[in-house]
Amino acid sequence: MKKLLLGILALVSSITFLGCGVEDQFKADPDSEKLSGVLTEQKLADEANGTHFLTTENGDKVSLRSLQLNLSSEKYLDNKVEVTGFMNEKDGVFEVTMVNAVEVLDGDSEAKSLVEYQNDELGLKLKHFSDWEPKESVGKVSFLQKDQNSEYKTLITIELIAFDAPALLEDEDQVAKFALVDHANENLNFEVVDPIYEKIGVDGLTAMKLEDAKRMIYLLYRPGFIYEIILQYGDAPNEQTDFKQVLADLQVIPFSFEVRDGIIDGLEPIEDIRGAWELPALDMPLTSFESLPYSFKGKYPASWYYAGSKIDGGGVLHHYGFSKDSLGEDNEMISLDILAGSIPSGKEVKLGDKTLVEVDSGDKLTYYFSVAGQNYRISGTTEYKNLLLYMAAGIEDAPEISEMVEKE
Repeated sequence: MKKLLLGILALVSSITFLGCGVEDQFKADPDSEKLSGVLTEQKLADEANGTHFLTTENGDKVSLRSLQLNLSSEKYLDNKVEVTGFMNEKDGVFEVTMVNAVEVLDGDSEAKSLVEYQNDELGLKLKHFSDWEPKESVGKVSFLQKDQNSEYKTLITIELIAFDAPALLEDEDQVAKFALVDHANENLNFEVVDPIYEKIGVDGLTAMKLEDAKRMIYLLYRPGFIYEIILQYGDAPNEQTDFKQVLADLQVIPFSFEVRDGIIDGLEPIEDIRGAWELPALDMPLTSFESLPYSFKGKYPASWYYAGSKIDGGGVLHHYGFSKDSLGEDNEMISLDILAGSIPSGKEVKLGDKTLVEVDSGDKLTYYFSVAGQNYRISGTTEYKNLLLYMAAGIEDAPEISEMVEKE
């Protein structure tokens, strides 16, 4: 298993998400041309380059793709369209730069309305069509649709699966890549060598796309979990278009955790942490993360996101950001830094066997402390004071992480 982890780590470290080197693949100033015909999606069995087909009036099939446009949009797919672009001479695929709907071919079917669906235990919100029936079970929801015989058949399933990240993985981006590749290979019997990633959902989350003759799968990573989002191929009309509509409206939301006997399923017992460190009450469950280069463990809210990055200069060796949403440039809510320098003097706060130095700047709180000779700084707005104290208390030395890597 250790060799597998290292092999996949080597793979994912060389993987970059969408958009790398695209400009090098095409001519700088291509000559545009227009084509018209019926737009359809390619399937795995087609064994063609591109992602879609355009079937012209004389029956010719032209392979298409677009790096900017959603050709699977409901207004284009399975309808007559006009596309503008150029032929990529390297692989014979028509690169689409513009698309216009010319004629809706499925005009006899009744329009289906979208219904909002939210599942707090799965931590997901989406929209599904009004003629679908959700069927919920533990950690899973299936959407059923009637076939031509008026019998319900499974169309889409979404399942939440726990994933424990190996300690040798450092930041959340690396963990996400490893998690998706590892899950696809170990649990779905795919041999992923060159992963395909797409942006899905309202927030543009990065998901891995897989496909075989029976299903289309999107794997989405969330700290500590993986979502399997699966379309089962059948005879339903426009099934791929409907699936893409679900993916487009999908949102990740905070979990609702059920507390049993003071222990939150699979997470840290808050009361145990509180009692051990003489902390104030906290109304959110925590989970753990580990740092490879600095050999420590920490805690953060289970429904939050985190990301780490190396810092050059400024007295900081490494930085971690935490937020309720996927980390961007301006939505970091709590920061944790590994310091290169010493801890400043100031007001001392006792926290179990730790001594914290508190700096209160009005609307922001910062705590400095040391664990096993390594200096830390954690900060956030005053509304997160209790959480800052829990996270500071949760930092602990973890030499076994370095020992594990050395053994590898």
